[in-house]
Amino acid sequence: MAAKRIDERIRAAQARRATAITAVQADTTAAARITTIQADITAMMDEAQGLNDELAGKRSRLRSLQEQLVADCVDKVPITADSPAIAPADEVAPIGDRLPLSLREAGSLGALTAAWDEARELKRAWARASTRVRRRFIDKIAEQPIDVKIKESG
Repeated sequence: MAAKRIDERIRAAQARRATAITAVQADTTAAARITTIQADITAMMDEAQGLNDELAGKRSRLRSLQEQLVADCVDKVPITADSPAIAPADEVAPIGDRLPLSLREAGSLGALTAAWDEARELKRAWARASTRVRRRFIDKIAEQPIDVKIKESG
């Protein structure tokens, strides 16, 4: 009987060891899978970061191209008081604006036009602004005092 008990204890211990070995092997396999999954996730995150960087670069390039396109269009397309972007068709200019300009007024208009032609950033902003914003801008300019000393000729 004692031999039978010893034999049962030995078999039970062997079974426990076999279970423990199986558990360790399962843990090792699970750990290897976890390590593989972590490596895959890291690789995917690196790839995603690379794609995000590439996308940011392309967005920046797109903005630059759009700004250049607007600048080119603003530089090439003459904007006049009759342009639909400035004066809607249903709006009629006041009678005083239709009279011919004096020689002095024509000179002032020429100077304003030359300044406008040189104001690239202003033209970009103007091209992006709505008609309502343009009107408010013109009103604001008309209300402000001029801080520039004007040379009197003659």
